[in-house]
Amino acid sequence: MASIKIRRTRKGITYHIRDVVDGRDISKKVPARSLIEARKQLALYEYEKMTKAMPMLFVKDAPFSQALEEYAEYSRHRKRESTYKKDLSTIKRLKDVLGAVNVRDITSVRIQALQSTWKDDGYSNKTINNRSVLLGTILKYAKELNYMNEMPKINKFKVDTKRPEFFTEQEMDRILSTAQPFLQSYLKVLLYSGVRAGELKNLKLNDIDVKNRLIRVEVSKSHKFRTIPINNILEQLITNKIKNKTEEQIYLFEINEGRPVSDFYHRFKKLLKSLGMKGHLHKLRHTFASWLVQNNVPIYDVQHLLGHASVQTTQRYAHVRMDNLKKAVESLPEVLTSDGKGCN
Repeated sequence: MASIKIRRTRKGITYHIRDVVDGRDISKKVPARSLIEARKQLALYEYEKMTKAMPMLFVKDAPFSQALEEYAEYSRHRKRESTYKKDLSTIKRLKDVLGAVNVRDITSVRIQALQSTWKDDGYSNKTINNRSVLLGTILKYAKELNYMNEMPKINKFKVDTKRPEFFTEQEMDRILSTAQPFLQSYLKVLLYSGVRAGELKNLKLNDIDVKNRLIRVEVSKSHKFRTIPINNILEQLITNKIKNKTEEQIYLFEINEGRPVSDFYHRFKKLLKSLGMKGHLHKLRHTFASWLVQNNVPIYDVQHLLGHASVQTTQRYAHVRMDNLKKAVESLPEVLTSDGKGCN
C-alpha cells in the first residue's frame, strides 16, 4: 500500500509518495504544498496504478529537448536520409518552443496552442498535420523511455483534397524536346513508370529485369516493394543506358560511380521556367496516372502501378475520366425534326 512521507529540509517541507513495486522501495516527490494536497496526489497515484500499465513513480523527469535528441539518434539509421533531414528541420522547431518543457507536461491543450500558433504564422493545414504526426511519433518514443505515462491526444486539421495537375501531351512534347539528353532520359523514366523522384534516385541496375521487362521499386513511404512493367519506350531507354554503363555503376542514374544523382528538382524547374510553364517533378507522376485513366485503365490497376495503399488515394484521378465522359456527352449530335427544329 502506497503512503506519504514528509521530509523537512532547510528550504521547507516536501512530500513524497512511497510504494513497493516488484519488491523494490520506490519514492517520488510530488507537487504539493500541504498534506491535504499530498493526499490528493496519493489518491491520483492509486487510481493511475489501477488503470495504467505504468505507475507514476516509474516516470522519469526529462526535458523535451532530451527526448528530441534521443529520438533523432534513434531514427537516424531507421529512415531514409531525405526523410531524416526533413525531420531534423521539424525537430529544431519543436525544440525552440517545447525544448525546456518536461515531457510529462506536454498535454493536449499545450499541443493545440502550438498548432494554433503555427496556423497564425500562416502555415498550411497539411504542414501543421505533418509536424503534429512527427510530434506524436516522438512522444510515443518518449513514453517507451518512461518519460510520460499517458499519450496526449493530438488532433489534426482538415485538409482539402486538390485535384492533381498533369501535363498534356503537347506540353510533354515541348519539355522532352527541349531537355538535355541526360535530363530527358530521367524525365522519361518518371513519366512512363510513375515512380516517385525519390524512388528513381535509389533505383539500382539490379532492380531492373530487362528480359522480363519489369522494374522492382522499393516504396519509399512503406519500405515495401512493387513491380512495374516496362513498356517499349522504357525498354529501349533502359537497354541503351545499361549498354553504356560504367564498370562500377550501381544506380540507373549516377554521375559519380556508385553514388546516385540528385533528383534534378532545380534543373527541371529551370527548364519549365524557360518554357513559360509551371510544375514540379511529382507532376510527371500525376501525368502518368492521368494518362492511364484517360485510356480507360481500371482504377485498381492504376492503384497498383502507383503503389497506393488505399484506392481512395487513387480516386483523385477519377475526375479525368469524368471530364472525358462530359466531352463525350457534349459531342452527341442534335437530332432535328421534320420542321428543322431540335427536339424538345
